[in-house]
Amino acid sequence: MARLIATVLPSLEVFNISAAVATGAMVPPAYLGLAAVYCAAYCAAAILLAFILFEDRDLA
Repeated sequence: MARLIATVLPSLEVFNISAAVATGAMVPPAYLGLAAVYCAAYCAAAILLAFILFEDRDLA
C-alpha cells in the first residue's frame, strides 16, 4: 500500500535545490528545465485524471 502511495504522489525531492543554494553553487539550467518538465507532466496527468473522473458529473 505504501509503495502505491509513493508511486502516485510526486517526488518533491526533484525540486529541492537548497544544498546548492546554501553553498553558493550554481544550479545547472538543464536541471531546472527537467524539474519544470516533471512539474508540467505531473500537472497534466492530474488534470487529465480530473477530466476523466468528472466527465459525466453535473456540477452546476
